Amino acid sequence: MLADGKTDEEIIDHYKAMYGERILSAPPNAGFNRMAYLFTPLMFLVGGGIIFITLRRWRIGRLNRGDESDSGSPSKDPRHQARIDDELNAYD
Repeated sequence: MLADGKTDEEIIDHYKAMYGERILSAPPNAGFNRMAYLFTPLMFLVGGGIIFITLRRWRIGRLNRGDESDSGSPSKDPRHQARIDDELNAYD
């Protein structure tokens, strides 16, 4: 087709007429296909916002409870420690 003197646009139009728009690597930015261009970045922003808000609430909740580190250690409350010791001594 290039040897016949056709331009790139004419060649693309020829194949689009034969096979439809599915042969294009990216949909044209018009009509309903525009949703592919708008929806993807929008979902990345929404997902990032959800992650940001969730992590922020999680961190604020931990700070309000007094958990400054997530060390996995038992409670420092003496009442809890005494109960733990009593229960462990029951197994001895």
